[in-house]
Formats: sequence, C-alpha cells, structure tokens
Amino acid sequence: GSNIFSNPSNAKVGIATSVPKEYLQIGNQFTFHGDDYNSIIGHNYYYKDLGSGSYTDAHIISGPSSRLCFGGEGDILLQTATTGNAESAISSWNTGLKITNDGNVSIGTLQHDKLLTVNGDVQFLTSTIGNNHNALQILSGANLPERRGINIPDESGAADFNFFIHEYNGTAAFNFCKRKGDNPNTDVEKLMQIRKDGKVGIGIEPSEKLDVDGNVLVRGTLLLNGNSGSSKVLQIKNTVDQSNNFEIFADGSIYGRTLKLTVNVLPPDYVFQNGYSLISLKDLAKFIRINKHLPNIPSASELLDEGHIDIGNMQLELLKKIEELTLYVIKQDEQIQNLQNKINNLPK
Repeated sequence: GSNIFSNPSNAKVGIATSVPKEYLQIGNQFTFHGDDYNSIIGHNYYYKDLGSGSYTDAHIISGPSSRLCFGGEGDILLQTATTGNAESAISSWNTGLKITNDGNVSIGTLQHDKLLTVNGDVQFLTSTIGNNHNALQILSGANLPERRGINIPDESGAADFNFFIHEYNGTAAFNFCKRKGDNPNTDVEKLMQIRKDGKVGIGIEPSEKLDVDGNVLVRGTLLLNGNSGSSKVLQIKNTVDQSNNFEIFADGSIYGRTLKLTVNVLPPDYVFQNGYSLISLKDLAKFIRINKHLPNIPSASELLDEGHIDIGNMQLELLKKIEELTLYVIKQDEQIQNLQNKINNLPK
C-alpha cells in the first residue's frame, strides 16, 4: 500500500509514481534533478538517461514544461519550454527570470551586468484586474510610437500617450506622441520632440531651435537676447516664401512693411465740425513762448521721464495738429484774398 517506490539500479525514487524518471519524482510531473553543476526542480520534464551515465538530454514528460535551476555559481534561473510531444527532447528554453549570486536580476535575457535587466516590454496595470487602461507600459519595440519608450493608454484604451526615444534618419530624439487610431505607424499625433542637436518641436519635427505648429501664449515676459553673431533679437518670417515680414534689433530698431494699431479714441475729424473752438494764433504763440511745445503734445522732458511714447495717441494728436494747421492756412488764405480784393479796389 506504500506510494513510495525506489529503483536501486538507477538510484531513482518515486512518490505516487511507480516509474520515476528522475532522481526524485512526485506524481507524474514534479521532478528533482541534481548533478555536479545544477540542482533543478522541474515540472513536466526530466533528464533522460542515454545509457552513458550522462543526463544532458532534457525531455518532456507531457505538456508544457518549466524548471527552477540552482546553479553551481549561486545563480537562480526560472525558465519555460514550448509545448511538445511526450518524450520529445527540449531543444531550447524560453529565457525567464535569472537572479545572480551578486543580486542582479534579469528578465527575458541571461545578461545580468546591471541590477535589473529586462529584454522586452514592461507593463504596470491598474488595480482593476484584467484592465490595462491607464496602465504604464515601458516598451522596446521598433514601431512608432512604441519605440523604446513609455506608453500610457487612456481610459477607453483607444488612444495612447507615448514618450519614446528613437533614432530616425540619423537623428536621435525624445518624442512625446498621442496615438489617434489603431495603426501605431500612421495614426500618430506628434506632441513634442527634443532632438539630439538641441532643436525642440511642438506639434512638428523642428527645423529651428524652437519650432511650434500652432498658437503660442506667453503669460509673462518674453525675453529675447538674439545670438552672438547678430544684433537681431526677433524675426517674424513668412514660411511660404521665406520673406522677412518683421524684425526687431537689439539697438531698438524695428523693420517691417506696415504697422497697424487698434484705435481706441475718437479720431480728430471733429476739428472740422462747426462750433469747434480753434485757439487763435496769438494765443498759440503765447503758449509756445511759455511752454516750448504745442498744446496737448508732451514736452521733451515729459517724454524722457516716461521713457516711452504712445504711438497711437501721438499719431492722432499730430493728425489733430495737421487738421488745425489746415484750418489756420484756410483762414489765412481767406484773409489774404480779402486784402487782395481791397488792394485791387483802391483808386488808381
């Protein structure tokens, strides 16, 4: 009635099996193997005795196989084998987990020169079992946008936000992308790219130090220092024909084709309305003698104290002065014509 069987001729012991295939076998699948180098706990596999006393030929008992190996150098190795026919040889093992005696861990590879080495993608799921939405994935694929980077699916799982590193056409870059569809190579929206040459692109692959496809909002001070080889600090360019439409230089010069300002005060055409009180030339002359500037025009000292000039308001004030000057000229012309008529009517 005992469930323990032994075979003295080959030093094999079986528990719950009368035909053990290994040094120790429990049931039909659980095996223990040991040699000068390894101590192995196996599932569904054993080392077949080839008659020469060597146990180097691993065979499947039945179904998928796996093993836990304790190496002679103190390493621990966990591996699986592809399903094969019963009693067929195992030609190769799937590399699983390895822990070296110095504490390094490798997954998917036998390389173990770092504390943790992983060959393949890594995924961190949310607390919901079986739900990979909002999971964090560390990817090592070759396709965009999943190229050696980090992927975060959204709540629906239909779109992803990606951060990945790649070298394309000789240009390595950090990339932030969002997948908009099922095709990872074409349904991709480029959010941001930082290239190894220092160029940054937002919504576009950069051709300048900062290349933005879209509107830019600056909530604060925008400081522009230009570069060491040019006094130009700002250039606004037409990207279609590459013409320069607007330039600002460090010495304060501004170059452009047109300047349009928003009008927020009443234009001075009221000067030509009936009832407009035009200061007399006598009073104007007196004002100028005393103040050394025109009425309603800031003095030189006021402008220097302010440190700037309101171009819009100044243009309207100057237009007002031109319109008043026009009225003076018209009035002077009328007086000249009256005097000329009187001269012409004098007795000859």
